[in-house]
Amino acid sequence: MLEQVEAALQRRDYQTASNILAKITQKQPNDSLVKLYSGKLQEATAQLEDAEQTYRQLMQGDLVEPKILQAARQGIERIKAAQAAKIEAIRKAATQDFVVNENNIHDPSAAVLILEPVAAPEKMAMAIKFAQIMKIEPYNARLLLPSRSSRVYRTGNMGEMSCYEHQLQAADIPAFALSIEQLNQPEIIQVKNIASFSPKAQITASNGYGTDFSRSYHLSEVRSIISGIIPIFEEITQTSVFTTKTKVQYKSQILDYVQVWDLHLPRQEVILRICSQNYSFPQSEKKAGIVSSRENWQKLIGKIREYTPQAQHWKEFTPFAETALGYPDTLEKISAHLHLVRRQPSLWDQAFQLYSGAIFARNQSSSPIRPELN
Repeated sequence: MLEQVEAALQRRDYQTASNILAKITQKQPNDSLVKLYSGKLQEATAQLEDAEQTYRQLMQGDLVEPKILQAARQGIERIKAAQAAKIEAIRKAATQDFVVNENNIHDPSAAVLILEPVAAPEKMAMAIKFAQIMKIEPYNARLLLPSRSSRVYRTGNMGEMSCYEHQLQAADIPAFALSIEQLNQPEIIQVKNIASFSPKAQITASNGYGTDFSRSYHLSEVRSIISGIIPIFEEITQTSVFTTKTKVQYKSQILDYVQVWDLHLPRQEVILRICSQNYSFPQSEKKAGIVSSRENWQKLIGKIREYTPQAQHWKEFTPFAETALGYPDTLEKISAHLHLVRRQPSLWDQAFQLYSGAIFARNQSSSPIRPELN
């Protein structure tokens, strides 16, 4: 009867093949050849995961004939090739579609793929799926999946990154793609001073070019608070004296840190950015010998938290930035919206804009970003 199954498969009469196999399986449920044909039928009807599982079960058998083992191995190879071709076709179509629809205005590297934190009990199962999608070793995949905060994993064309996003989400791996253009959608308001907090926050802000303006916002509408510290670097020289010559080396070291807080108001599509270096405290609070700048800053932060109890606080910027800094070409395309006094430029500013902007964009989507795991 297996000859009839083979003939039905050849003429693509899958219903007949299924009916015959069902009858044979009832009589010979453990027959290796019957299982092989079951795998072939699953493969022919695009049930690739089931077919792969059937073939692998055959390969794990102890008394399976070599010819059947070889056929099962070939079946797995065909499935892998078919899956790879399908993924490549989807990725290519997505990339071309994005470029055409956007009239070629986007740089091919103007998007990032961000992985969201994964709880430890879920990590092993997700690593296997992640390895298959990204074509890497499972051990490396497990190391790449973040445990505490989001991480930048890859950059490229938005179409390609979207394709990865869909594949990962289909495998229940939390990830999302973000175009550099999306970072520019919310208005970034650089706050110089908050005169009062209630009933509205009365703020004085700067456009970064020496012009100030005033606005007011209900802080009860703040949905997310993003905080981070940005290092300020300076270049130092180190001189080493040898017997025949003097060697001078130039190194960067951290001179100071700047605190930055972003308040997200999604309804207005506004981000209020407050920076410890640029915030102007009232003269009454800056009198020498009364309070320090740090105490003033802590007092300001306490006041903000008092009026934003509803907001979720995101504070894992540093580990995120450490992954983002591995993609300097992409960071250079991002407008930082920070104007810090420093001797040496730094991409940490752009990394903060990416971190805050990614959370803003993700929370605006239908599926909010996963919370950071502490």
